Amino acid sequence: MPKDIVEAYSLAVKARENTTRKAFMDVINFCENNMECLTDNSLKRNTLLFWAYDKLADSYARGKDFAKAFELWNRAKEIPASYHAKLSLGMNMLQAANNAEDNIFGKANKVAHAANFLKKTYESVGNYVDAERMEHLQASAVAVLKQSPTIN
Repeated sequence: MPKDIVEAYSLAVKARENTTRKAFMDVINFCENNMECLTDNSLKRNTLLFWAYDKLADSYARGKDFAKAFELWNRAKEIPASYHAKLSLGMNMLQAANNAEDNIFGKANKVAHAANFLKKTYESVGNYVDAERMEHLQASAVAVLKQSPTIN
């Protein structure tokens, strides 16, 4: 177990393929299980944690486990990050939702969630044209969800 998040980052950078996931998880677990890191809201902590989640999710997406990738990107969206990092994350979430082996309702639920995240991201910088596009995508996904026998 690394002694701090920077050491966890260094280990993750040096790791390769199968051990890469473990190294990324070490970064995430260190921060989730260390009170000092958990309560830290510094740029260093947020950047490294966001990076670890993003890289771990990308690893699962490359391995065609899109459900796990979506779950990890969904967790990463709660970490403060730059506008462009958030956009990339949201687009990755949409792609994972599209590629997931869910039924139509599972996909629609993920798309609605990712579209809402992207809408808020666009609104945060005053990009209301793209925010409106995401609102329409979200509405379309919600319309599909309304057809679900479990929601009616």
